[in-house]
Amino acid sequence: MPDGIMRPVLLDLGGFALSNARTVVTLLPSATEIVAGMISDPARLLGVTHECDYPAWVQEKKVLIRPFAPLAAHSQAEIDELVKQRAASGESTYEVDAQLLDELSPDVVVTQGLCDVCAASESEVGRAIATLSRTPKVVSLKATTIEGILEDLVTVGQAVGEASAAKDWVEQLGGRIEAVRTRAASVKTRPRAAMLEWFDPFYVGGHWVPEMIEAAGGTDPLGRAGKHSFEIGMDAFRAAEPEIILLAGCGYDVEENLHHAESLPTLEGWADLPAVRAGRVYAVDANSLTCRPGPRIVDGMELFYELFHGDPAQVDGLKARPFSG
Repeated sequence: MPDGIMRPVLLDLGGFALSNARTVVTLLPSATEIVAGMISDPARLLGVTHECDYPAWVQEKKVLIRPFAPLAAHSQAEIDELVKQRAASGESTYEVDAQLLDELSPDVVVTQGLCDVCAASESEVGRAIATLSRTPKVVSLKATTIEGILEDLVTVGQAVGEASAAKDWVEQLGGRIEAVRTRAASVKTRPRAAMLEWFDPFYVGGHWVPEMIEAAGGTDPLGRAGKHSFEIGMDAFRAAEPEIILLAGCGYDVEENLHHAESLPTLEGWADLPAVRAGRVYAVDANSLTCRPGPRIVDGMELFYELFHGDPAQVDGLKARPFSG
């Protein structure tokens, strides 16, 4: 994907006017959260992915997306290698159930074109769409920034006939973002905060994460705002001298991140990192608060402010917990 900000894209595949669209299938968890937050009738959401878990009622929906193989039992290093092998051979990490998609026959399909590791690729979805007896409208989201995420809400709202609800939601979220930025504007120090979204190997947080850190009163010494996350070696990580480390493995909650971080203290130089010496390493519920480009990114931003400048001891343990390894 070329560098820079990618805007939401509507792929016009014919059929009917977007203003009349009602039933929806979502092929990534953030899209599920967005749609579920707008519609008043849950029956309009016909299908989701195996990872969709918020709000709770979406777990009762038909599952259209699954990974090519069970990954939960694998280590991060093994998952990284498997995904790289699939990418090298041109294979998708996820599989779309085209038969079920045809049976559900939605008016709108919401997918993404940002990350082939995190969700079904546009090409994989396109192949499934091409087999359908009735062609839906396809909305492909590609936000890489906080602004882009808010624009996605508007785009999805228009596509599913909930433009007014989307507008109100964006205004509410925008007010919360501004409140965090206002609080952060008065802080005396801005700690160097590095987020790891994978631990073996190290990947630093990209896309909207550096913006979240900056808005919450920190400085990201490694991440590139609006750009992909990237692999980094321990020497480069040490050179950044992070004063706070956020352990936010992509797709993992607090407990899972604590588990996958168990080997970090064995790495050469880990104990010498400023954040480790200061006891400011936190496992974060990345699955809810950092890795999904949806409305709960704002919750993540508010959490970061509390970890950076508030009292971390008062933070909900389901959102973040200290890592003492």
